[in-house]
Amino acid sequence: FRLAIVLVFIFSVINLPFLPNQNIVNQKNFSSKANSFVQASVPNLSLSSYFGGDGQDSLTLSTIDSAGNFYLVGNSTSTNFPLKAPFQDRSKGASELTVVKLSPSGELLYSTYIGGANEERPRQIKMDKAGNLYVLGTTNSRNFPTQNAFQPTYTKTSTEAFSITKLSPSGQVIYSTYVGRGGEINDPFTFTVDDTGNVYMAGVTSARKFLLLNAFQNLYGNREDFRDNDSDAFLLKLAPNGDGIFSTYLGGIGDENILGIKLDVLGNIYIAGTTVSKSFPTRNPVQKKFGGASDGFVAKFSPRGEAIYSTYLGGRGFEYSRHFYLLYILGW
Repeated sequence: FRLAIVLVFIFSVINLPFLPNQNIVNQKNFSSKANSFVQASVPNLSLSSYFGGDGQDSLTLSTIDSAGNFYLVGNSTSTNFPLKAPFQDRSKGASELTVVKLSPSGELLYSTYIGGANEERPRQIKMDKAGNLYVLGTTNSRNFPTQNAFQPTYTKTSTEAFSITKLSPSGQVIYSTYVGRGGEINDPFTFTVDDTGNVYMAGVTSARKFLLLNAFQNLYGNREDFRDNDSDAFLLKLAPNGDGIFSTYLGGIGDENILGIKLDVLGNIYIAGTTVSKSFPTRNPVQKKFGGASDGFVAKFSPRGEAIYSTYLGGRGFEYSRHFYLLYILGW
């Protein structure tokens, strides 16, 4: 059992103290508008360091693997962010994603930019049991570096698309892909990774041309002529190599919101949320008809994306899903 405490700060001061002989990248001096400051503590060891370049740097997400390696993800406007064995060795735009891996003793194992000509920001990170890192972010760059991509391009208008990048333990990009169409609402409220490296994302979109594959629901708004500006839920699964397994809308004439996503031991997928749609697609429902105002919903999909059930949960008033858990009851 290993206990680790990792503290990452963003500072605009230039005289922070350092612990002796434990400076991560030998960067003792503040070098920009705002550097990240990393301090980590494990039994019998502490380390600290500035981390950044000549611009504004932030490392806002962190995790640790089973071997005690630290992973830090953020974004940077620096042109000289400290790199080691990078996938992308230079900044291409205004603000790039940055990914950093440190050993338990604080040695820099890899550090890289990931981004295009405009702006990228991190949203969530996950790890699988093999030590691969998954970075969910936003981008409005048409030249975001895609590789083995489910969606290799996006049409930029006024807003951003999402991206998922999978990195190996050595920092090599296994795949990197856009998700969603720029200019539309594309908001993944949640994503998760299973033990074999499949990625599951659930969110909402108002994109009429969201990239679909083996879809339970092919039509936006669940009807051919729907042209309103409301949003549908979506569910997406990617294989460990980045190939799409399925991608589907889930919604009716009205807004849907996603609460979360869960997996069971058989690989079935559960999503829950809220809908104001009278035409929400049901399958083997507990409640077939919309109750009124706002209802909760729960849907279960097989590992291949077949809908096992989809149901409303609500009455005449307002229902909002807040938390959900998988529950099995055995008895006699």
